[in-house]
Amino acid sequence: MNTNEAGRIRRRRLVIAGVLCGTFLAVGLLFSMVSSQPGARRGGGQATSIQHIEQIAVAIHRYQQAHNGQTPQRLSELMDYVPTTTAFYLRCDYANTYVSEDIDSQRDFIDLFSPYRFFMLKDRRVVVCEQPGMWVSKTIGYCLMSADTTRLEPDEIGRFVPGDVEERIRSGFKEGAKSGAMWRVQFRVDSHNGFARVSITKTDGVEHRTVSTPYLSPIYGCYKFQHIVVSARDLSNNEGAVVTFLVNGKIITQSVSSGKDTVVQWIVGSSCTW
Repeated sequence: MNTNEAGRIRRRRLVIAGVLCGTFLAVGLLFSMVSSQPGARRGGGQATSIQHIEQIAVAIHRYQQAHNGQTPQRLSELMDYVPTTTAFYLRCDYANTYVSEDIDSQRDFIDLFSPYRFFMLKDRRVVVCEQPGMWVSKTIGYCLMSADTTRLEPDEIGRFVPGDVEERIRSGFKEGAKSGAMWRVQFRVDSHNGFARVSITKTDGVEHRTVSTPYLSPIYGCYKFQHIVVSARDLSNNEGAVVTFLVNGKIITQSVSSGKDTVVQWIVGSSCTW
């Protein structure tokens, strides 16, 4: 190989290396731009916000237990009943919220700056919700708690556009739920050894059955805001089962459990977005 040919090979290698380096840099820049967009992390922020709402809702019931059934008037009265004061705030780039630096000594700041609100319905059920305008999607997350203060599990958790939330409030979270189009909900159960025990809780009752797997359920018609809860266990080996929901013919979510029942609560209309 003469000197000129060796030089051409070296130059060719340098050009290829430069092109590859530039491509990697461009891909990295594009990824960072995409991941910084509101839609990229909004789902995580909304999930965290729902967790905060549920913590506040449970704190209200704990407050009622400690005060002979009385309901707090302000969020700041719940300071001693939440696991951490961060439950009152949301550190998120896409929520229009302000986080105080000294909330332990200035409890009134919670009432001023928290993005969460709560109120009591006529039947004494409690609703905790986000303030409007927190998200680019313009949705409002909420949690509905039973009037029975000994129950610390939410009756309903959802995220809807303001018009739907308003309709829920006007109807007292009752008959107003049965509005709009029907959702065709199915589920599929898979297990390791061919047989599973399935329990289905719907608006019209509870069903228990033993099925051979894979099992595809009938189609259940549900209105917006209604929910279905499915519990399944592999009977042969005490292992978990896999439950996959199909809503209007689309696979939406999947839950896998091992060694215990797989339990999936599907609130129709809350996560059915595509």
